Amino acid sequence: MIKRSLLTSVIACLFVSCWVDSTPAQQFDWQQVGLERAWKFQAPTDPARSGDLSAATFVSSERKRTVYEVSYEGGPKSVFVSGQIDRSGNRLDAAAAAFQADVELRTMKALGHDDAKIESREVPDVSLLVQTGSGQLLLLDGETGQLRWDITVGKHNLTNQKPAIGERYVAAVNGSTLYVINKETGKLEQTRALTGIPDAGPTIAGEKLFVPTMGRPFEVYSLLDGELHLPAKFRASYGRITSPPVATPLSVTWATDRGFLFMADPITGVSTARVESRRGIVGAPAFIPPDWVVVSIEDGYVLAVELQRQVIQWEFFTGQSLSESPFAMSSTVYVPSAQDELFALNVEDGKLKWNASDVSRVISGMDDRLYCVDSKGQLSILDVADGRKVAGAPIGPKDLVLTNGLTDRIYIVRHTGMIECVRADGAQWPTLHFPPAASDTADDKPAMKAAEEETASPGDEGSELTAAEVDDVMASDEDENPFGTDDEANPFGEDEAEEMGADDGFDDENPFDVGDDEDPFGDTGDDPFG
Repeated sequence: MIKRSLLTSVIACLFVSCWVDSTPAQQFDWQQVGLERAWKFQAPTDPARSGDLSAATFVSSERKRTVYEVSYEGGPKSVFVSGQIDRSGNRLDAAAAAFQADVELRTMKALGHDDAKIESREVPDVSLLVQTGSGQLLLLDGETGQLRWDITVGKHNLTNQKPAIGERYVAAVNGSTLYVINKETGKLEQTRALTGIPDAGPTIAGEKLFVPTMGRPFEVYSLLDGELHLPAKFRASYGRITSPPVATPLSVTWATDRGFLFMADPITGVSTARVESRRGIVGAPAFIPPDWVVVSIEDGYVLAVELQRQVIQWEFFTGQSLSESPFAMSSTVYVPSAQDELFALNVEDGKLKWNASDVSRVISGMDDRLYCVDSKGQLSILDVADGRKVAGAPIGPKDLVLTNGLTDRIYIVRHTGMIECVRADGAQWPTLHFPPAASDTADDKPAMKAAEEETASPGDEGSELTAAEVDDVMASDEDENPFGTDDEANPFGEDEAEEMGADDGFDDENPFDVGDDEDPFGDTGDDPFG
């Protein structure tokens, strides 16, 4: 009886302790700092492995969501979005959302609101992939928080690497096993035992999957049907990978702790070039469209590299050691130092705009605000123009704040499993830091072509649709699926990959050319530095 009472007391104390730690941050009124909670979602989590939570965002270049807003002067707005879940649990397509908007419009007019109208716009499809400590993967709608699917892969007692998400697939590594899940259905499609020990999370680039491993730093797999089971191609590099590779339209780029920046073709997976720096590169490179990356060097230098020509465009010396990845947004690159000082650099020439103190990491931002984490782990909001701190908000000491380099949303994963999306007050539609690469497919256009020609950009006033135009949308043929793609125009298709050639050698005119027989990155895995 005494032992049971003691055990009950200990459990109660732990519960109270966790509740006290998390309550102030979770009950904070975001409107005090010009923000609002867009949504929250409770994910299952193992309290013993709460620190193993990881997450990744993805903005689709192929899929967009059509938004219909029905309103009248002085009245509230009714919003219908393709992809949302209705009351019956069904996912609405563009035609169904248009139908519901049309019903709402006719209802308003029947009630005497003759000025009622429909406005339409397109917003990007944003996904949030969360992996719990027990290996469960959850794919959420990044704008509504609705659960699209969840699946558990691997064993709970093995280490999970940060998962990867692409247009069609999700990849996860548990222990030394690779799992590939269909992004649309959430079904496990392929499983593969890795040859080496995973060193970082995987990266998806088109139809190629890159997995950094120790000894042989890269295993490259094809995501085409059945090809994942073929023998892996190895791409070695000097030093240890400092973070998962970064996929860009022109290359797959990764950095090592020996100061090398490597580039590979995203279609064939063949290494194309490398750039050498003075010391080890910290974290992941920051991508700047159309073909630049910016990297932080341990000794305090920041380098901007043009991928196509493989040359260093500019460099900046901070005078402090660097320990975090740079963050790019609009025309500025933000570089935090190990001494919690933030440097804002101009993208074009690397000149210093301003610097601010007590900033350890940049997590997101928008036109006039920069969202950061300070040295105490709390949210700090800076003015983009001069780096002045304008507000702050509490974050739990055990909570994960996701670095979101794609949109202006702030994603917080609480140690209790609660996921929160916070945005600027009134920012109903997401603002993209850099627009995704346009798809080359011929059938990407939505069925409602007439409405699309007048569709406004996210954040602008939408275009007005008549009831007749909405009827035309609902009468569109299924073959004109707004999310359809033309296989023959797929930039990552088999035919184009064959034209590129599958030779592992480099271009003879490339100054970094190394033949297969003399390749220091060959399959032997020998390190020239010993």
